Amino acid sequence: MKQRSIYEIFEEVKRLGKFNEKVAALKENDNAALRTILQYFYHPEIEFLLPKGDKVPYTPSNDPIGTSLSSLFFETKKLYLYVKPNKDLPWLKCNPNLKQTRREFLFIQLLEAVPQEEARILIDMINKKKIMKIPYSVVCEAFPDLLPFDLNKKKKEVNQNDLVLYAKENKEYKEIHYKKKKDENKRQKELSG
Repeated sequence: MKQRSIYEIFEEVKRLGKFNEKVAALKENDNAALRTILQYFYHPEIEFLLPKGDKVPYTPSNDPIGTSLSSLFFETKKLYLYVKPNKDLPWLKCNPNLKQTRREFLFIQLLEAVPQEEARILIDMINKKKIMKIPYSVVCEAFPDLLPFDLNKKKKEVNQNDLVLYAKENKEYKEIHYKKKKDENKRQKELSG
């Protein structure tokens, strides 16, 4: 079976209506590249060493998905070049010694090597834009160890109001979150005696 692009996976998940269907689609397409992209998009403490903004001076590839020089599946291993060091995330690979002009040049080369749909994903990721119709809660449920998940803590870059609104609108999510909270409270009571 042909490996689907990150763009194709995102489009499939966006089309699905129910919370559990979105979670199942992400799990079905689970791979290291997908997890890396989602983590870079949604982790509130991951920042980038690139200028923010949508106007990146690059020439988009006209190649259709699957026929371009490269894809995000191959390029995710290079994304560490653009990540800001964070002492609170010791597992986060980065390269702070790279000169800024070189970093920006490499990013432009990356954008030109991947299909334009995936280049758009990278630009949105650098700007920490949300992926439409793929909320933080869906990613947390699909990959529980990928992101910090606590509705009670306010983290920068994570809009807690959106999570709560999504929870109110989606009964399935509320049931899942309620069960997690109940299990957590039960464990705390057992530990405290």
